[in-house]
Amino acid sequence: RSTQAKTLFPYTTLFRSEEVYKPGLDPYVSRVIMLQIGAEENVFVIDTRCTDITPLYPLLNSKEITWVGANLKFEAKHLKHNYNVLFHKIWDCMLVDMNLTNGLDLGYSLAKMAERHLGIKNVNQVDLFTDQDEDDVFIDKSTRLGFIDIGNNPFTYDQVVYGANDITYPLAIKKLQLQGRNGYNPAALHELENEFCLVLADIELQGITFDKEKWLKVAESKQLIFEQRLKKLNTHVESNYPEFCTKPDLFSPGKVCNIQWTSSQQVVELFKHIGFCPKEKSKETGKMEFTVGAKALGKLLPANYKELFRTDKETEIATQEDLILNFLLFKKAEQAVTTFGKEFLKYVHPVTGKLHSSYRQILNTGRISSNAPNCQ
Repeated sequence: RSTQAKTLFPYTTLFRSEEVYKPGLDPYVSRVIMLQIGAEENVFVIDTRCTDITPLYPLLNSKEITWVGANLKFEAKHLKHNYNVLFHKIWDCMLVDMNLTNGLDLGYSLAKMAERHLGIKNVNQVDLFTDQDEDDVFIDKSTRLGFIDIGNNPFTYDQVVYGANDITYPLAIKKLQLQGRNGYNPAALHELENEFCLVLADIELQGITFDKEKWLKVAESKQLIFEQRLKKLNTHVESNYPEFCTKPDLFSPGKVCNIQWTSSQQVVELFKHIGFCPKEKSKETGKMEFTVGAKALGKLLPANYKELFRTDKETEIATQEDLILNFLLFKKAEQAVTTFGKEFLKYVHPVTGKLHSSYRQILNTGRISSNAPNCQ
C-alpha cells in the first residue's frame, strides 16, 4: 500500500523575518494544518487543527510501507518535528524523475510532472486562443495560496481536492516511472537516492551548531582589514593616476580616488589604462572580454606572489604584480565582510540558533548543492 503525508502553509507564525526561514516551508516556524494519506482507491484529507492523528502513528512509523510523494524531504522534516514520525521507505517521484531524465532540466514540481506524465495542465495555460478538450484536467495552483490566511476557517472543497491530488498524482506517476524511460530504469539508483533523501531531511532538520559571538568577533577583525586594503588601493591611485580621481574643490582639497573597487567594470578600465588587463571567455556572451576575475589575474602572478595570496600577505604597491596581488587580497577581504560578515547572521535560525542549510540532492553535474547558506 502506498501512502503520503503532506504539510501546507502555516496556521501560526513564530517570528516576523521571512527572508531565509519562511513560514509554511520551515518546520520550526509552521504548524501542520492538513495531512493527506491514502492509496489509489481511498484518500483521506485530515484537518489536523481539530483532529488527533495519534491513532495513525503506528501506520506512519511503519517500516513496511513505502510512502509515495513528490519532494518528500519536506514532509519528512515537518512530520518528524511536529509528530516525531520517521519515514523508513519512500518513493520520491521528483528524485526518480531526475534519475530517469539523467540531468535534463525538465521541471520537477508536482505540477510539471503531472503535465509531463499524466497530461494534466496548469489552469494558467487556459486562454481564448488555445483549443481545449472537454475532458482536459487542470491544476489550479492558486488554490494553495488560500491556506496562507485560512485561520480557523474550514477547508474549501477546492482545497480538499487539491490536497487529495497530492496523493493520487504521485501514485499515478510512480506507475509510469516503474516502466523506466526509453529503456533506462536504474532501480538501484532510485533506491539509493530515496534512502539518501531521508538522511538529508534529518541533516537539514538537525542543523549546524553556530557560535554567533565568535563569528561577530572575526567579522569585526575582517572589517578592519577590508578598510585598510581599500585605503591602500585608493592611496596608490591618488598618487599615480590623477585621471581616475575627482578634482579638488572647496569641500575636498585633495585628490580622491574615483574608482569603486567593488565594480569590476571600473577596475577593468583602470587596468586597461595601465596596460595589463587580461581577457577570458565570457560565460554570458561566449566572447573573449577584458576581466579582473581572480582566475585570470592569478595567471599573471609569479609563483612567489601566488604564495603571498594563499597566505594572505600584502606587499607595498610598486609593480604591476604588487597591484594585482593587493587587488586580489582586497577582493578576498570584501568577501569576508559581505558573504561571510555580519550579513551572514541572517542564516542563524531564530528558534534553534543553528544554521539549517537546504540541500539539493541531484544536479545535472552529478553533484549535490547547498544554499541558504551554502555550507559546501
